[in-house]
Amino acid sequence: MIWPLFVIAAATFSAARYSIIRHSLRETPSLAIAFASRAFALVVLLPMLGFIPLVIPGDAAFIGVTALTAVLTAVASVLQYHAMRRSALADTIPWLALVPLFMLVSVYFLYDEVPGTLSLAGVCILSGGVWLYARGRTTVPSGPAAPRDSRRATLAMLGSTIIIGLTTALDRIPIASARTLDPDAGAFSYTFIWHVFSAVVFMAALPFLGRSSASLAGAGRRLWFQRALWLQAMASGVAFLLQMQAVSISIAEQIPAGVVLVKAVSLLQLPLAMLFGQIVLKERISLLRGAGSLVMLAGAVIIILGRS
Repeated sequence: MIWPLFVIAAATFSAARYSIIRHSLRETPSLAIAFASRAFALVVLLPMLGFIPLVIPGDAAFIGVTALTAVLTAVASVLQYHAMRRSALADTIPWLALVPLFMLVSVYFLYDEVPGTLSLAGVCILSGGVWLYARGRTTVPSGPAAPRDSRRATLAMLGSTIIIGLTTALDRIPIASARTLDPDAGAFSYTFIWHVFSAVVFMAALPFLGRSSASLAGAGRRLWFQRALWLQAMASGVAFLLQMQAVSISIAEQIPAGVVLVKAVSLLQLPLAMLFGQIVLKERISLLRGAGSLVMLAGAVIIILGRS
């Protein structure tokens, strides 16, 4: 059972990416960050074509679902980055822990599957951890966010969470389709084509960057040549591939609702992101929020034990 190793590695890269966005890209338009996360990630994925096969099934299960998830995730990403730039990591990232709860509903209707009893308990405990976490208060040295910004960040993260709950459940379909042609190429093929489709979607939206990008240029900063923008994109690409590989393994091992368990364990990125936020951004985390992180971790461990 090696899928948890891939998920933990993905969580580490995701946590680092969130920290980079919060620390260095607060004035960068959300749409620009989302586009870079797709297009610039290909810098990491393209060289892999030399030693990982790329297969592209021509059926709707691969092309159609990949296109659908690319469009929906594009919307979710813009909402997510918008929230992260306007509120502390400790206030925004924990909302992602609710994704598995929405996924439970999606997976049940899509595949008529539910996790095993112990794993399901782990998912619920992990999601309970975020509720506990959210009851704490976070103080940031640069000053608290305006109430209006905080409300907008909350609504943005909630919308993003609902959408991701659906699209993440759909990831299994194109990966399984690609695995029929090459069992070792399912995760990479979906990851690569998804990033290409997503980049195309965002290219169509780039004209709407508007005044935000103009103000950046006026300040003497080159929007597309920010080192942090490229770093977070490469971390995003690696994290996506690692997580999809874990999904592919769960398909091979025929784990009921395996995509839910993979996503739930990937939320170890939450305590990791909070740790990065505390060390790098000096965001203080209360004891209650620390306890919430421990509950999340306990939930992830139970999920893994439920599949051991």
